[in-house]
Amino acid sequence: MKPGCICYVTDRNYLFITLVSAMQARAQVASSRADVLLLAIDDGPEIDTYRRICDREGIVFLNVAARAEAVLKDALGDIYRTGFAGRISAATLVRLVISDFVTGDYGRMLYIDGDTQINGSLDILLQRDLPAGRFLAARDYTSVMRSAGFAVPDRFSPNFQRLGVPEARRNYYFNAGVIVSDFEDWKTIGRNALAYFADSGGTLQFHDQDALNGACWEQHLPLSNRWNFPRQFLHLRARLSYQPEIVHFMANPKPWHGVLPPWGKKEYGAYREVIDRYPELAGDIPTLSPARFQAYRLKSTYYDLRDRLQVRRNGRIAAILDEQFLDVPHRAADRPPTSATPRLVTQP
Repeated sequence: MKPGCICYVTDRNYLFITLVSAMQARAQVASSRADVLLLAIDDGPEIDTYRRICDREGIVFLNVAARAEAVLKDALGDIYRTGFAGRISAATLVRLVISDFVTGDYGRMLYIDGDTQINGSLDILLQRDLPAGRFLAARDYTSVMRSAGFAVPDRFSPNFQRLGVPEARRNYYFNAGVIVSDFEDWKTIGRNALAYFADSGGTLQFHDQDALNGACWEQHLPLSNRWNFPRQFLHLRARLSYQPEIVHFMANPKPWHGVLPPWGKKEYGAYREVIDRYPELAGDIPTLSPARFQAYRLKSTYYDLRDRLQVRRNGRIAAILDEQFLDVPHRAADRPPTSATPRLVTQP
């Protein structure tokens, strides 16, 4: 048995982006400690190119296109056939059933979204003791804001009543972009979440993330945002006791679009460096139209300046981000209250 695996799941649109993060992850953990696996759910002529590059970079490339469709159709039935067109990426759900496609014998699984950058060693996530049946995930952006005492617009806020998440746990609604679990435990955790998604009729607002929070909050233990750092808070890095090890670039714009606050040349350059190394991938980097790029530049500059000037707000948010859940024993207040198995609350 190998101690661990670091898993990525991507569709064709994010294949290049995910490769960059996977290459960074490979550089941050010894091959004796973990395999880095990239699961591609779409087939196409570019697959051989990515397989060759992954082989060169020490990344295990798995083309699971045919199998992924079969697994999701079996689990979701009509939801898969009618509910995915342009609305839900199958990659978001395949992460729930990674063990259906990975045949290796692993102790620990670290799942990472492709729109991330890895800045430091991942060893602590692969080595830390984890209670049986539990998994680690960091607060979502909305939970950080809520924990700091700020309102979250309804369109960004989960429907906690529908998910059946108790009041005491709502500030711990977690982001599904980085998950740490024992590999065997994830077989049950992920399947329970997929069944929950199916029971919802595919109508959950935040898809697999809502499904995991609704079905599995009792198994969840908080992880420091050091390991899943929302890019909206990059301007607060100097206020923290740590530097983010994994930055998650949620929402548009993205760092591969260009140098746009709050990130700089380093974050943008990570994608250009891979293009310089593998010029055959140059056409795969997602781009924006010039007009949209300039609109994002103005918007990003405004929000970055505004956020930097909000001193009191910044202090409250930084205090939440600075909580080191991974580095200390979990406090009693952080443990989910005992209750019956969570279930989806039927909407009237």
